[in-house]
Amino acid sequence: MKKISTLFALLPFASVAFGQAITINSTDMPVPTAAYNLLDITTSTAPNPTAGTNVLWNYGGYSGTATTNTYVAETDTFFTNAGVDVYLLNSKTLTPGFYYNYYSEIDFNSSNVKEAGYDVLAQAYGLGTFTGTATDTLYFPAQRAIMSAQRTYVKFPFTANSAWSTVSRKAINFNLTAATYSNTPGQHVFYFHRNDTVVGWGKVRVYTASGPSMMYDVLMDKISQYAVDSFYLSGAPAPSTILGAFHVSQGQTTDTTYRYNFYKKGSYNYLMSFFYGTDPTFSNPSGKFILTDGIVTSNAGVNNLNDGNYSTVLFPNPSNGSEINLMFTDASLAPTTYMIADITGKTVLAGNVTIHNGIVNIPFNGKLVNGNYIVNIFNDKNKNIATEQFAVTQ
Repeated sequence: MKKISTLFALLPFASVAFGQAITINSTDMPVPTAAYNLLDITTSTAPNPTAGTNVLWNYGGYSGTATTNTYVAETDTFFTNAGVDVYLLNSKTLTPGFYYNYYSEIDFNSSNVKEAGYDVLAQAYGLGTFTGTATDTLYFPAQRAIMSAQRTYVKFPFTANSAWSTVSRKAINFNLTAATYSNTPGQHVFYFHRNDTVVGWGKVRVYTASGPSMMYDVLMDKISQYAVDSFYLSGAPAPSTILGAFHVSQGQTTDTTYRYNFYKKGSYNYLMSFFYGTDPTFSNPSGKFILTDGIVTSNAGVNNLNDGNYSTVLFPNPSNGSEINLMFTDASLAPTTYMIADITGKTVLAGNVTIHNGIVNIPFNGKLVNGNYIVNIFNDKNKNIATEQFAVTQ
Protein backbone atom coordinates (compact mmCIF):
# COMPACT_ATOMS: atom_id res chain seq x y z
CA MET A 1 0.00 0.00 0.00
CA LYS A 2 1.08 3.61 -0.44
CA LYS A 3 2.66 5.50 2.43
CA ILE A 4 0.03 6.46 5.06
CA SER A 5 0.78 9.89 6.49
CA THR A 6 -1.86 10.00 9.25
CA LEU A 7 -0.69 8.72 12.63
CA PHE A 8 -3.14 7.48 15.24
CA ALA A 9 -3.15 9.27 18.62
CA LEU A 10 -1.41 6.95 21.06
CA LEU A 11 -1.28 7.15 24.83
CA PRO A 12 2.14 7.96 26.25
CA PHE A 13 3.21 4.96 28.29
CA ALA A 14 5.95 2.64 27.02
CA SER A 15 9.58 2.13 27.99
CA VAL A 16 11.73 1.44 24.95
CA ALA A 17 15.36 1.14 24.00
CA PHE A 18 15.78 4.04 21.61
CA GLY A 19 19.29 5.01 22.71
CA GLN A 20 20.42 7.47 25.33
CA ALA A 21 19.38 10.80 26.74
CA ILE A 22 20.22 13.90 24.76
CA THR A 23 22.54 16.54 26.19
CA ILE A 24 21.46 20.15 25.76
CA ASN A 25 24.13 22.85 25.83
CA SER A 26 23.90 26.61 25.56
CA THR A 27 24.24 26.45 21.77
CA ASP A 28 21.09 24.28 21.70
CA MET A 29 19.00 26.96 23.46
CA PRO A 30 19.00 30.15 21.38
CA VAL A 31 17.83 33.36 23.00
CA PRO A 32 14.07 33.85 22.38
CA THR A 33 13.38 37.16 20.70
CA ALA A 34 9.62 37.29 20.23
CA ALA A 35 6.28 35.96 21.35
CA TYR A 36 6.00 32.20 21.42
CA ASN A 37 2.81 30.36 20.64
CA LEU A 38 1.25 27.62 22.71
CA LEU A 39 -1.79 25.39 22.80
CA ASP A 40 -3.54 25.27 26.14
CA ILE A 41 -4.74 21.64 26.30
CA THR A 42 -5.82 21.87 29.94
CA THR A 43 -9.42 20.91 29.24
CA SER A 44 -8.44 17.94 27.08
CA THR A 45 -8.23 14.35 28.31
CA ALA A 46 -4.46 14.32 27.85
CA PRO A 47 -3.15 11.96 30.56
CA ASN A 48 -0.67 12.89 33.25
CA PRO A 49 2.89 12.06 32.08
CA THR A 50 4.95 9.43 33.89
CA ALA A 51 8.66 9.95 34.53
CA GLY A 52 11.18 7.37 33.35
CA THR A 53 13.96 6.56 30.93
CA ASN A 54 13.49 5.80 27.22
CA VAL A 55 9.81 6.75 27.43
CA LEU A 56 7.43 7.58 24.59
CA TRP A 57 5.11 10.44 25.56
CA ASN A 58 2.59 10.66 22.73
CA TYR A 59 0.28 13.69 22.92
CA GLY A 60 -0.25 14.02 19.18
CA GLY A 61 -4.01 13.72 19.48
CA TYR A 62 -4.66 16.46 22.04
CA SER A 63 -5.52 19.95 20.79
CA GLY A 64 -6.56 23.06 22.69
CA THR A 65 -6.84 26.83 22.71
CA ALA A 66 -4.15 29.04 21.19
CA THR A 67 -2.31 31.33 23.60
CA THR A 68 0.95 33.26 23.66
CA ASN A 69 3.71 34.40 25.96
CA THR A 70 6.30 37.02 25.14
CA TYR A 71 10.02 37.50 25.66
CA VAL A 72 11.24 40.99 24.76
CA ALA A 73 14.81 41.79 23.79
CA GLU A 74 16.42 43.98 26.47
CA THR A 75 17.97 47.25 25.28
CA ASP A 76 18.52 49.04 28.61
CA THR A 77 22.29 49.16 29.12
CA PHE A 78 21.82 48.90 32.88
CA PHE A 79 20.80 45.29 32.23
CA THR A 80 22.62 44.45 28.98
CA ASN A 81 25.96 45.44 30.53
CA ALA A 82 25.26 42.74 33.14
CA GLY A 83 24.63 40.11 30.45
CA VAL A 84 20.83 40.30 30.30
CA ASP A 85 19.35 39.32 26.94
CA VAL A 86 15.54 39.42 27.32
CA TYR A 87 12.85 40.24 29.86
CA LEU A 88 9.52 38.62 30.67
CA LEU A 89 6.51 39.96 32.58
CA ASN A 90 6.09 38.29 35.97
CA SER A 91 4.09 38.84 39.14
CA LYS A 92 4.60 38.42 42.88
CA THR A 93 1.78 37.22 45.11
CA LEU A 94 1.33 38.94 48.47
CA THR A 95 -1.89 37.19 49.47
CA PRO A 96 -4.39 35.20 47.36
CA GLY A 97 -5.84 37.56 44.79
CA PHE A 98 -3.43 40.40 45.58
CA TYR A 99 -0.14 40.77 43.71
CA TYR A 100 2.10 43.28 41.94
CA ASN A 101 4.02 43.08 38.66
CA TYR A 102 7.68 43.16 37.75
CA TYR A 103 9.85 42.16 34.81
CA SER A 104 12.28 39.25 35.14
CA GLU A 105 15.56 40.09 33.43
CA ILE A 106 17.00 36.89 31.90
CA ASP A 107 20.61 36.14 31.01
CA PHE A 108 21.55 33.40 28.51
CA ASN A 109 25.18 32.37 28.80
CA SER A 110 27.41 29.32 28.31
CA SER A 111 26.82 28.09 31.87
CA ASN A 112 23.11 28.59 32.39
CA VAL A 113 19.89 30.49 31.75
CA LYS A 114 19.13 32.60 34.80
CA GLU A 115 17.02 35.40 36.18
CA ALA A 116 19.75 37.97 36.72
CA GLY A 117 17.71 40.98 37.79
CA TYR A 118 14.34 42.66 37.92
CA ASP A 119 12.67 45.83 36.71
CA VAL A 120 9.67 47.27 38.56
CA LEU A 121 7.62 49.93 36.82
CA ALA A 122 5.80 52.51 38.96
CA GLN A 123 2.44 51.12 40.05
CA ALA A 124 -0.11 51.71 42.80
CA TYR A 125 -2.81 49.53 44.34
CA GLY A 126 -5.81 50.57 46.37
CA LEU A 127 -6.14 48.98 49.80
CA GLY A 128 -9.76 49.86 50.43
CA THR A 129 -10.86 46.24 50.36
CA PHE A 130 -8.58 45.63 53.33
CA THR A 131 -8.92 48.86 55.31
CA GLY A 132 -12.28 50.25 54.22
CA THR A 133 -10.63 53.58 53.32
CA ALA A 134 -10.58 54.32 49.61
CA THR A 135 -7.51 56.58 49.83
CA ASP A 136 -5.27 53.89 51.36
CA THR A 137 -2.66 52.75 48.85
CA LEU A 138 0.38 50.59 48.32
CA TYR A 139 2.70 52.37 45.89
CA PHE A 140 5.74 50.85 44.17
CA PRO A 141 8.13 53.42 42.72
CA ALA A 142 10.07 52.58 39.56
CA GLN A 143 13.18 50.55 40.46
CA ARG A 144 15.57 48.05 38.98
CA ALA A 145 18.37 45.83 40.20
CA ILE A 146 20.86 43.12 39.31
CA MET A 147 20.51 40.47 42.00
CA SER A 148 23.48 39.18 43.94
CA ALA A 149 21.63 35.89 44.44
CA GLN A 150 20.10 34.80 41.13
CA ARG A 151 17.62 32.14 40.04
CA THR A 152 18.83 29.43 37.61
CA TYR A 153 16.24 28.13 35.15
CA VAL A 154 18.51 25.80 33.15
CA LYS A 155 22.06 24.69 33.92
CA PHE A 156 24.39 23.41 31.18
CA PRO A 157 25.19 20.72 30.29
CA PHE A 158 21.56 19.68 30.69
CA THR A 159 21.02 15.92 30.47
CA ALA A 160 19.80 12.81 32.31
CA ASN A 161 20.13 13.11 36.10
CA SER A 162 21.02 16.81 35.92
CA ALA A 163 19.94 18.64 39.07
CA TRP A 164 20.43 22.09 40.54
CA SER A 165 19.01 24.30 43.26
CA THR A 166 19.12 28.06 43.68
CA VAL A 167 17.87 30.61 46.18
CA SER A 168 17.42 34.08 44.69
CA ARG A 169 16.72 37.33 46.52
CA LYS A 170 14.67 40.38 45.58
CA ALA A 171 14.17 43.52 47.68
CA ILE A 172 11.28 45.60 46.32
CA ASN A 173 10.71 49.09 47.70
CA PHE A 174 7.21 50.44 48.32
CA ASN A 175 5.37 53.25 50.13
CA LEU A 176 2.39 52.52 52.37
CA THR A 177 -0.48 54.84 53.14
CA ALA A 178 -2.90 53.27 55.62
CA ALA A 179 -4.01 53.88 59.23
CA THR A 180 -1.19 55.82 60.94
CA TYR A 181 1.18 55.38 58.01
CA SER A 182 1.39 58.18 55.46
CA ASN A 183 3.54 57.44 52.43
CA THR A 184 5.81 55.42 54.74
CA PRO A 185 8.76 53.75 52.99
CA GLY A 186 8.85 49.98 53.21
CA GLN A 187 10.45 47.00 51.57
CA HIS A 188 9.24 43.58 50.51
CA VAL A 189 12.10 41.07 50.59
CA PHE A 190 11.53 37.60 49.22
CA TYR A 191 13.72 34.59 48.63
CA PHE A 192 12.76 32.30 45.77
CA HIS A 193 13.76 28.67 46.29
CA ARG A 194 13.88 26.65 43.06
CA ASN A 195 14.82 23.00 42.56
CA ASP A 196 15.21 21.26 39.19
CA THR A 197 15.87 17.57 38.51
CA VAL A 198 15.78 15.71 35.20
CA VAL A 199 13.56 12.75 36.09
CA GLY A 200 12.92 11.39 32.63
CA TRP A 201 13.99 11.34 29.03
CA GLY A 202 12.79 9.87 25.77
CA LYS A 203 10.63 11.04 22.89
CA VAL A 204 7.58 13.32 22.73
CA ARG A 205 4.99 13.72 20.01
CA VAL A 206 2.60 16.71 20.14
CA TYR A 207 -0.39 17.97 18.21
CA THR A 208 -0.20 20.13 15.10
CA ALA A 209 -3.02 21.29 12.83
CA SER A 210 -1.49 19.19 10.03
CA GLY A 211 -1.34 16.03 12.10
CA PRO A 212 0.81 14.62 14.89
CA SER A 213 4.35 15.96 15.09
CA MET A 214 7.52 14.01 14.59
CA MET A 215 8.98 12.38 17.69
CA TYR A 216 11.27 14.84 19.49
CA ASP A 217 14.07 13.76 21.81
CA VAL A 218 13.40 15.47 25.14
CA LEU A 219 14.45 15.81 28.75
CA MET A 220 11.76 15.85 31.45
CA ASP A 221 12.55 18.49 34.09
CA LYS A 222 10.79 18.26 37.47
CA ILE A 223 10.51 21.77 38.94
CA SER A 224 9.46 22.88 42.40
CA GLN A 225 9.69 26.40 43.73
CA TYR A 226 8.35 28.66 46.45
CA ALA A 227 9.00 32.10 47.92
CA VAL A 228 9.53 33.19 51.53
CA ASP A 229 8.39 36.75 52.26
CA SER A 230 9.49 39.40 54.74
CA PHE A 231 8.12 42.92 55.16
CA TYR A 232 9.77 46.07 56.50
CA LEU A 233 8.51 49.58 57.32
CA SER A 234 10.86 52.50 57.99
CA GLY A 235 13.79 50.09 58.05
CA ALA A 236 12.36 47.78 60.73
CA PRO A 237 10.26 44.59 60.52
CA ALA A 238 6.65 45.57 59.93
CA PRO A 239 4.47 45.04 63.02
CA SER A 240 2.12 42.08 63.07
CA THR A 241 -0.91 44.36 63.52
CA ILE A 242 -0.48 46.04 60.14
CA LEU A 243 0.53 42.76 58.45
CA GLY A 244 -2.55 41.03 59.83
CA ALA A 245 -4.77 43.72 58.39
CA PHE A 246 -3.51 42.78 54.93
CA HIS A 247 -3.56 39.02 55.58
CA VAL A 248 0.20 38.61 55.26
CA SER A 249 2.83 37.52 57.78
CA GLN A 250 6.58 37.52 58.26
CA GLY A 251 8.17 34.41 56.77
CA GLN A 252 5.04 33.39 54.90
CA THR A 253 5.41 30.97 51.98
CA THR A 254 3.86 32.06 48.69
CA ASP A 255 4.05 31.25 44.97
CA THR A 256 4.46 27.54 45.61
CA THR A 257 4.37 25.77 42.24
CA TYR A 258 5.17 22.36 40.82
CA ARG A 259 5.72 21.65 37.14
CA TYR A 260 7.07 19.17 34.58
CA ASN A 261 8.74 20.83 31.60
CA PHE A 262 9.83 18.85 28.54
CA TYR A 263 12.76 20.41 26.66
CA LYS A 264 14.16 19.64 23.20
CA LYS A 265 17.13 21.04 21.34
CA GLY A 266 16.64 24.18 19.30
CA SER A 267 14.41 26.19 21.63
CA TYR A 268 14.45 27.62 25.15
CA ASN A 269 10.66 27.42 25.25
CA TYR A 270 9.54 24.07 26.57
CA LEU A 271 8.00 21.67 24.06
CA MET A 272 5.41 20.58 26.62
CA SER A 273 4.58 21.62 30.18
CA PHE A 274 2.31 20.26 32.89
CA PHE A 275 1.52 22.63 35.76
CA TYR A 276 0.34 21.24 39.11
CA GLY A 277 -0.13 24.40 41.15
CA THR A 278 0.46 23.53 44.80
CA ASP A 279 0.14 19.74 44.33
CA PRO A 280 3.49 18.28 45.46
CA THR A 281 2.50 14.80 44.25
CA PHE A 282 2.53 15.90 40.58
CA SER A 283 -0.72 13.94 40.18
CA ASN A 284 -3.41 16.37 39.06
CA PRO A 285 -2.30 18.94 36.49
CA SER A 286 -4.21 22.22 36.58
CA GLY A 287 -2.56 23.39 33.35
CA LYS A 288 -1.26 21.59 30.25
CA PHE A 289 0.56 23.34 27.40
CA ILE A 290 2.36 22.44 24.18
CA LEU A 291 4.55 24.59 21.94
CA THR A 292 3.39 25.15 18.36
CA ASP A 293 6.28 27.23 16.95
CA GLY A 294 8.50 25.38 14.49
CA ILE A 295 6.96 21.99 15.20
CA VAL A 296 7.39 19.53 12.32
CA THR A 297 4.74 16.95 11.47
CA SER A 298 5.60 13.26 11.46
CA ASN A 299 5.26 12.95 7.69
CA ALA A 300 7.11 16.19 6.87
CA GLY A 301 9.62 15.61 4.10
CA VAL A 302 8.64 11.98 3.51
CA ASN A 303 7.10 12.69 0.12
CA ASN A 304 10.46 14.04 -1.00
CA LEU A 305 11.94 10.60 -0.66
CA ASN A 306 12.08 9.36 -4.28
CA ASP A 307 9.12 11.67 -5.03
CA GLY A 308 7.00 9.72 -2.58
CA ASN A 309 6.97 6.65 -4.85
CA TYR A 310 7.51 3.89 -2.35
CA SER A 311 5.23 1.32 -0.87
CA THR A 312 5.17 -1.07 2.06
CA VAL A 313 4.04 -4.66 2.36
CA LEU A 314 3.41 -6.23 5.78
CA PHE A 315 3.55 -10.00 6.29
CA PRO A 316 2.44 -12.37 7.70
CA ASN A 317 -0.96 -10.81 8.38
CA PRO A 318 -2.50 -12.10 10.53
CA SER A 319 0.61 -12.90 12.53
CA ASN A 320 0.91 -16.07 14.57
CA GLY A 321 2.13 -13.99 17.49
CA SER A 322 5.85 -14.39 16.94
CA GLU A 323 6.70 -11.51 14.54
CA ILE A 324 5.78 -9.33 11.62
CA ASN A 325 7.86 -8.17 8.68
CA LEU A 326 7.54 -4.95 6.71
CA MET A 327 9.06 -4.75 3.24
CA PHE A 328 9.88 -1.33 1.74
CA THR A 329 9.99 -1.02 -2.05
CA ASP A 330 11.05 1.68 -4.49
CA ALA A 331 13.06 3.69 -1.97
CA SER A 332 16.29 3.55 -0.03
CA LEU A 333 14.92 4.24 3.43
CA ALA A 334 16.53 3.94 6.85
CA PRO A 335 13.96 2.59 9.34
CA THR A 336 15.34 2.77 12.88
CA THR A 337 12.49 2.49 15.42
CA TYR A 338 8.93 1.22 15.68
CA MET A 339 5.87 1.67 17.88
CA ILE A 340 2.89 -0.70 18.10
CA ALA A 341 -0.49 0.30 19.55
CA ASP A 342 -3.61 -1.73 20.29
CA ILE A 343 -7.09 -0.69 19.18
CA THR A 344 -7.53 1.52 22.26
CA GLY A 345 -4.52 3.58 21.20
CA LYS A 346 -2.27 2.34 24.01
CA THR A 347 1.37 1.76 23.11
CA VAL A 348 2.06 -1.92 23.81
CA LEU A 349 5.45 -2.51 22.21
CA ALA A 350 8.21 -0.26 20.87
CA GLY A 351 11.93 -0.35 20.20
CA ASN A 352 14.64 -0.48 17.56
CA VAL A 353 14.23 -2.33 14.27
CA THR A 354 16.52 -4.62 12.30
CA ILE A 355 16.49 -4.44 8.50
CA HIS A 356 17.91 -6.82 5.89
CA ASN A 357 17.44 -6.48 2.14
CA GLY A 358 14.78 -3.84 2.64
CA ILE A 359 12.74 -5.93 5.09
CA VAL A 360 12.13 -4.76 8.66
CA ASN A 361 11.70 -7.58 11.16
CA ILE A 362 9.83 -6.96 14.42
CA PRO A 363 9.80 -9.88 16.89
CA PHE A 364 7.06 -9.89 19.52
CA ASN A 365 8.77 -12.19 22.05
CA GLY A 366 5.39 -13.35 23.30
CA LYS A 367 4.28 -9.83 24.31
CA LEU A 368 1.22 -9.48 22.03
CA VAL A 369 -2.07 -11.24 22.64
CA ASN A 370 -4.71 -11.94 20.02
CA GLY A 371 -6.18 -8.74 18.62
CA ASN A 372 -5.81 -5.91 16.13
CA TYR A 373 -2.83 -3.54 16.16
CA ILE A 374 -1.23 -0.60 14.36
CA VAL A 375 2.52 -0.41 13.74
CA ASN A 376 4.34 2.85 12.98
CA ILE A 377 7.89 2.90 11.60
CA PHE A 378 10.23 5.90 12.03
CA ASN A 379 13.45 6.78 10.27
CA ASP A 380 16.68 8.15 11.74
CA LYS A 381 15.16 11.67 11.68
CA ASN A 382 12.26 10.54 13.89
CA LYS A 383 9.83 10.91 10.96
CA ASN A 384 7.01 8.47 10.47
CA ILE A 385 7.64 6.59 7.20
CA ALA A 386 5.06 3.81 7.41
CA THR A 387 1.81 2.95 9.20
CA GLU A 388 0.21 -0.50 8.83
CA GLN A 389 -2.59 -2.40 10.52
CA PHE A 390 -2.28 -6.08 11.38
CA ALA A 391 -3.86 -8.79 13.48
CA VAL A 392 -2.44 -11.41 15.85
CA THR A 393 -4.13 -14.82 15.80
CA GLN A 394 -2.49 -17.58 17.81
